[in-house]
Formats: sequence, C-alpha cells, structure tokens
Amino acid sequence: MTEDEWLAIAGLRVSSKHLEKARALLKAEAELEEVSQGTGDTALMKLCAAQLFIGGDQHDIAAIWQARQASQDATGAIDAEMLCIGGVDESIAFCAREGLTEAQATIVDRVKTGDLEGFSVGSYTNFLKEYYENEE
Repeated sequence: MTEDEWLAIAGLRVSSKHLEKARALLKAEAELEEVSQGTGDTALMKLCAAQLFIGGDQHDIAAIWQARQASQDATGAIDAEMLCIGGVDESIAFCAREGLTEAQATIVDRVKTGDLEGFSVGSYTNFLKEYYENEE
C-alpha cells in the first residue's frame, strides 16, 4: 500500500480501527527499511507516524521511535516532533517512565538546540494537516 492509498482510505485523523492498521503498517514498513534501506516506504511510515501522533496515545512513542531508527532515510522522514505526543514535557516524562531512554534523549537534545521552541501539539497537528492536504 502506498502513502496516497492509505491516506485516501484512512485520512489523517483516523478511527480506532484504522489506528491499529496504522501501527501495523508502520511496523511492517520499518522492518523492511531496517533490513535494507530503501525497501520500506518512508513516506508511508511518516504518514502512519503522523496518524499515531494525532491519535494522541503516548504508548505509540515507542513505535514511532523504532520506525525512526530503521534507517537514515526513516530518521529524516519521520520528524522528531512526532515523538512529542501530548507535549514535550509530557513525552520526556513518559519516555523516562517507560525506559525509552534514547527517544527521551532525542527530545531533550531537540529542546536544548531550540528545535522544539514554541512546540505545541495543536500547532504541529495543524502543520501536518496542511502538509497532507497539499499532498492531495
């Protein structure tokens, strides 16, 4: 399935039924990408990560983190902001509680460099909406 096909089926703000499929697609594409860079569809991975971000379940941070780590292309495609489900401070605390130390370190590093200055879930969600609406 391509990014465009999945976006047409599920949209950006997905139902709970489609959230499960987004998780499965993200995992499957990340596994392909991890085996050999370029075999996973990083655009589809980015869309699935965006859907999970908008879905708002912090437990999806782990899946997004794993997908980002699949390859250099995946890291570039999946914005670090997508790790900030629920907000920057909330995500740092969640990662600490869940033992997601590398994801936590990435967020903290982005805070230190100023990359997340002014970040809010709402504004980033609006950015994603604009991005995917312009894709259509």
